[in-house]
Amino acid sequence: MSRPALVPLYLPITASAAAGFFEHARLPPLPVERAALFVVMAQLEQAQSHSHLQVLLRQAQQLFAQQPENGAQTLLQQRLQLADRAPEQIHRQLAGAAITYAPDELMHSQAWRGADGLYDLAFQQACRGSLQPFAIRLAAPSSEPEAEAEPLNARRRPRPQLATVGTRDQHVVASVISAGDGEHIQVQAYAGTGKTHLIHRMTAVLGTSFTYIAPSQGHLFGFQQATRASGNTVRALHLWGLAHELARLNAQRLQLSFIPRRISATYPPAEQARILGIPALGAHSPAQVLMICQRIIKRWCHTDSPLLSLREINRDTAGLSGPMAANLLASCEHLWRQMFQRQAVHGHLLSVDIVHLAKWLMVTGAQIPAHFGTLIIDEAHDLQPAWQYLFSRYPGGCVQMGDPNQRLRGRLRPSHGAQQVWMGQSVRIGNGVEHLVNTALALGGNDPQAQGFAASRSHITARRSYSDPAGLPGEGLRVFGNPDALLDFLLQLTAAQAASVAVLPASARALRQQALGLIDLHRQQQARIAMQWQASAQQLQDAGYAALRQRIEDGFSLAALDALLAASADTDNAALLLGLVEHAKNLEADVVALTPCCFDRSVEQRHYHPARAAYQAMTRARHELWLPGDGMDRLRSTPMPEGY
Repeated sequence: MSRPALVPLYLPITASAAAGFFEHARLPPLPVERAALFVVMAQLEQAQSHSHLQVLLRQAQQLFAQQPENGAQTLLQQRLQLADRAPEQIHRQLAGAAITYAPDELMHSQAWRGADGLYDLAFQQACRGSLQPFAIRLAAPSSEPEAEAEPLNARRRPRPQLATVGTRDQHVVASVISAGDGEHIQVQAYAGTGKTHLIHRMTAVLGTSFTYIAPSQGHLFGFQQATRASGNTVRALHLWGLAHELARLNAQRLQLSFIPRRISATYPPAEQARILGIPALGAHSPAQVLMICQRIIKRWCHTDSPLLSLREINRDTAGLSGPMAANLLASCEHLWRQMFQRQAVHGHLLSVDIVHLAKWLMVTGAQIPAHFGTLIIDEAHDLQPAWQYLFSRYPGGCVQMGDPNQRLRGRLRPSHGAQQVWMGQSVRIGNGVEHLVNTALALGGNDPQAQGFAASRSHITARRSYSDPAGLPGEGLRVFGNPDALLDFLLQLTAAQAASVAVLPASARALRQQALGLIDLHRQQQARIAMQWQASAQQLQDAGYAALRQRIEDGFSLAALDALLAASADTDNAALLLGLVEHAKNLEADVVALTPCCFDRSVEQRHYHPARAAYQAMTRARHELWLPGDGMDRLRSTPMPEGY
């Protein structure tokens, strides 16, 4: 169910001037500003309609102009009744009634002044702004026939035109992309600034010459939802699809007898080490050496180094040094080669993940073919160095679009050689929660060179606080920081026979993995193989996930688990969509609620940056954002994780 946008009423006073009055009793000089303060206090005393408040504003302005001294005394006396309220609290209460303060630049230009010198109703439209129409001439598709030899005919060849409406930021980015045909461009855009909308508009015009690339199937879900709604047929794939296609082409180029691909090993470490001839080192068995090598290789794949070296070994020598470190390096190199060779065994001897495959493509000199056209890479902040390298060598146009603040793990690596463009004007998030977004940005270690986040002026995004999750709306998007919490909530809904609920596909896969782990612990406890379940059960109970604990102990079967997830798979028709914070990218909803586990240690224990995770979840909201009452206080008190 769609919720109507809350159209804001802008009072002719800036937030800083209002704060100066409520906090320090500083009276603003203009009668219209004093009238705005009078309206604020009248609204706080008794809620009134926007139209009535505007009439009151004009009347009060005249009185403050005619009787400045009496008016000043009246304001100061009324202020005493609000001495216990902070300016931020007053601002938040006004936003709940879709009332806010005017932008600084419009107050400085006196845009509120009508022909008679009094407040003018047209001021509201000036404050709300509007998306401006613009047209951009795009480069012709790469598949277009060669231009004729006659220069005049070549000049007359029409170029596709993008005609749309949008923000100035969107206009600038579209202009840069169209002017830089074949260039590499990096667009860093805050959440909700319309980059996905811009992608759809541009690819709709040149669908055959663009390829949209997302990091994973989970990221692709949101884009595909918008694609179905717009009818756009742009070619889209995720990195796994691109990796396998490049691996096929690279194997042909290298004349390999097989194509490397993603696989999961079916052999235990001891058997892997025996087949590969991995030797023991010191007190470490061959299986232990193999696992150390796997860890070293995985970490190396997350770097931009083209060669394995003793430097990588020294970061994790596990007590090995000197000649033994050299022997460990030799084992790592041997294991790396074997990962990309056909093995004469049944099943799969070694696992190959996407970071391995991307690194293999990098070190073997693979190149992305030009027939993909202009690459539009979404969520580019999540790219690993190997992918950054492959995209940097692409011979055609390459537009990387991302948001450094949505990189939940690790630091963003700077991209060299690409033109930088910023988008900071939101079209999704309205006035009312922009201070929450900027707080999360500051806590997330936002780039000091970046511009600030600016909320949309056309509507209000109301902040709602809650103490009991049972009072949350049964619609929109509900974000969880902990898979146990999501699974427990889903079980409660099933027991209550709640309808119209769905789980994001990527989150459903994560829930299945989490539940299988808990089921296995319980089975091991029953078989007296291991005794870890009791500790896990107590943790679930202490965290408030009694429904999940009880379901496991009642004998939660794999069939029952799959039936539960299948019953909550209809994401297109569900009123309430559930998902983990890392899977909320590319999504938006009228109503968004962050559950309490988004603000506890669950997020940090999963190695996500808490402030960036909160920012990513909060910026999904269009009209209402629900947070626990103490959520932001808990976020401020969370220490910055190491490695960020």
